[in-house]
Amino acid sequence: MQAAFVVQHGNNDQLRVGDYTDPVAGKGRVVVKVHAASVNPIDWKVGQGYFRLIPGQKMPCILGSDCSGVVESLGPGVTDYAVGDEVMGLVAGGVGHTFAERVSVPAKLLVKKPANLSHAEAAGLPLVGATALNFLQGRLQSGMRVAVVGASGGVGSFALQYAKTQGAEVIAICSERNRQLVTQLGADQVIDYQNCDPAQELNQVDLLFDTIGNLDPDKYWQAMVRGGVIGSTGTGPRDMEMLVDKFGKNLWLMAGMVDGLRQKFRGKRRHGVDYRMVFGMPGGKVMREIARLAESGAVKAVIDEQFPLQQIKEAFEKSQSGRVRGKLIINIAD
Repeated sequence: MQAAFVVQHGNNDQLRVGDYTDPVAGKGRVVVKVHAASVNPIDWKVGQGYFRLIPGQKMPCILGSDCSGVVESLGPGVTDYAVGDEVMGLVAGGVGHTFAERVSVPAKLLVKKPANLSHAEAAGLPLVGATALNFLQGRLQSGMRVAVVGASGGVGSFALQYAKTQGAEVIAICSERNRQLVTQLGADQVIDYQNCDPAQELNQVDLLFDTIGNLDPDKYWQAMVRGGVIGSTGTGPRDMEMLVDKFGKNLWLMAGMVDGLRQKFRGKRRHGVDYRMVFGMPGGKVMREIARLAESGAVKAVIDEQFPLQQIKEAFEKSQSGRVRGKLIINIAD
């Protein structure tokens, strides 16, 4: 089969597209013929060696996190699916091996693809949806004020739409060029971070979701209600490159988590505000919720651009630019 893989950790020059051994459906697993997979920042960060402690990186390593496709074969013990079923799922962050014509997936991580979604649309939802729901589900209540930093991105656009379905007042923080997009997705207020300081514009926020991952919570405590929660998909103001320079590629993430705990204790003690680091985790329950939301039309995938597998390097470069609206999709099968 054809696949996109890195031959060793490094920059995009280590990325190859070529022949790779077909996977097999082991016990409790299915082989999916991949029609589309989405690009997530964790995919190229794994390739660059920023998550070396995550297992599953034997070189050469096929990258990718989530996908949509058709069940091609079943392993022993799989009864929920049949050959030919259209499915979608989040396999694993960065090391799900989805940038390939076929991928072996634990059946419990999949869900049947809603008929109203194309494979490209379905591939654009799993990781971003799991991340947004990890922060919002169970915390969000109708009438809350929710601010989403990076509301035009993949995680941000899902979070915005989900918050609106739950009756929240949503404040979208993005650039002016994305104002129309986030307004169409349901934002009640838009703050252009390039022309003002969002921290000074916000007040009485119940949930603040930093989907970019570089927000400095010290600037935002005063914008929150007591009992509010700030969630971040990254390591906060101490950005990844700085942490890597100081602690190395093997330890930077743990250092960032320690920093997140420091922010959590500071926010609770001084301001009565909680702070959480947010990740998207695979699981059948969350995938069923994502599929339900998409099938009902409550959320939709926002697709910026689609690329063939042979142009995955260009897709990575666009993702690395930080100028993506919604998702980038890799089309693999016709």
